[in-house]
Amino acid sequence: MTLEADLAVHLGRFSLDVAFEVANGEVLALSGANGAGKTTALHAIAGLVPLARGRIALDGEVLEDPAARIWVPPEARGIGFVFQDGRLFPHLSALENVAFGLRARGIARAKARGFALEWLERMGLAALAGARASTLSGGEARKVALARALAIAPHALLLDEPLSSLDEDAHIDVRDTLRQHLADFAGPCVLVTHEPADARMLCSRELLLVAGRSAEES
Repeated sequence: MTLEADLAVHLGRFSLDVAFEVANGEVLALSGANGAGKTTALHAIAGLVPLARGRIALDGEVLEDPAARIWVPPEARGIGFVFQDGRLFPHLSALENVAFGLRARGIARAKARGFALEWLERMGLAALAGARASTLSGGEARKVALARALAIAPHALLLDEPLSSLDEDAHIDVRDTLRQHLADFAGPCVLVTHEPADARMLCSRELLLVAGRSAEES
C-alpha cells in the first residue's frame, strides 16, 4: 500500500510544490518552520484543499488528478486524519467521538459503539468513555483523536503535530502511545512535526520543507 503524492497547491500568495512516496508500514516526517507547507500537504492528501496540478494515489488507485478530472471526496479516500487541534466534538462523549467516523460509514450504532470502546481500551481510556470531550485533558483528547482515526481501519494515516501544546509528561505519554500504534499500523503514514526528537523516535525518514518546497530528505 504505497501513498504517492505529487502536490501543487495555490492558496493566496502561498504555493506548495512537493512530491514524495510513502511505502506500506513507513512513517514519513514532514518537518520545517511554520508556514513551510506541512499542514497544507496533509490537507491536500486528505482532499481538504484542491490540487492545482499533480496526482495523489493510494495503492495504485488515483484519488486526485486535475488533468484527468479525477477527485475522490475526503470521506471516500480511506485516510485517517488526526488534526493538530484534535477537532473532537466537545458536546459528545469520548466514546461517541470515536464512534462518529464508524457511524458515518454506515455501521450500526451498537456495533460502532462496541468498536469505539475497544479502541478506547487500547488507548487506556475506557474509564473515560462517557466523559465529554470538553472535559478531557490535552493528552487524553489526543489519544481519543488517534482512536477515532484508527477505528475506521484507514488505508493511510495523516498526523498533524499530534504532540504539540502538551506538557512534558503528556508529551511523553502520547508519544509512547503513538509509537506503539504506528508500529502496528500496516499502511503508509505521514506525520507533521517540528520536533527533531519526535521525528527520530516515531518516523522512518524525514522530509524538510522550506517555503513550500522540499529542501532535504534524511
